[in-house]
Amino acid sequence: MNVAIPIPVREITTVKDAKIVTGGLCRPSKMPGKAWGIPAALCKRGGKLRAIAGSVCHECYARKGRYVFANVVAAYQRRYQAYKHRDRKQWLQAMVFLIQKQVKPADPYFRIFDSGDLQDAGMLTAWISIAQSLPDLRFWLVTRERAIVRRTLKTHTPPDNLLIRVSGDMVDDEGPSGFNNVGLVQSTTDLNAWRALVATNTKKRWFCPAPLQGNSCGTCRACWDKEVEAAVYRIH
Repeated sequence: MNVAIPIPVREITTVKDAKIVTGGLCRPSKMPGKAWGIPAALCKRGGKLRAIAGSVCHECYARKGRYVFANVVAAYQRRYQAYKHRDRKQWLQAMVFLIQKQVKPADPYFRIFDSGDLQDAGMLTAWISIAQSLPDLRFWLVTRERAIVRRTLKTHTPPDNLLIRVSGDMVDDEGPSGFNNVGLVQSTTDLNAWRALVATNTKKRWFCPAPLQGNSCGTCRACWDKEVEAAVYRIH
């Protein structure tokens, strides 16, 4: 298997320049550190699931709330256009530079796709290269594009600091088979019932505690933990 070669940081020398080249990063209020995402409207598998009642994407969180504000919509589109149209080598160098400068070493966690999903194998290999170049940071890539993941992992080995968590399609389903790390959504809406589930947390099945702590990750970093096989989230 091919292992991505670290990308040397050169040419890009300021955060301002890196933001121009990459379109910048996101700062989700729920979780630590920074993230990167593209418009949810570009989701391929998710776009089809959106029309299916009972699917995780039917009530997509990234198509409502603050995500529909004009400035937020423009920011996600700007990031996608930067990825799509910039010279790929320059985009990679700028992204490595920007993440280095904006992710705090004391809390070195980064989410890939707080909105949107993989468009093709090239996008996944790009993030494999970025993670390879930043071994001191922890990357969590959440995706529903299982075919892209399977195809890409035949020829590329993600570094230890990149966790690819493949999401299930339907609420209350067990999720896709054949992956070490999956993301599930459960329909439990009662907070006391959810609290009881959180109390049962193990590495095999970890219920997200965020609904019990102001919709914040707090000190929890289970989503980035490769030992956590199934991360289970409460339906939005």
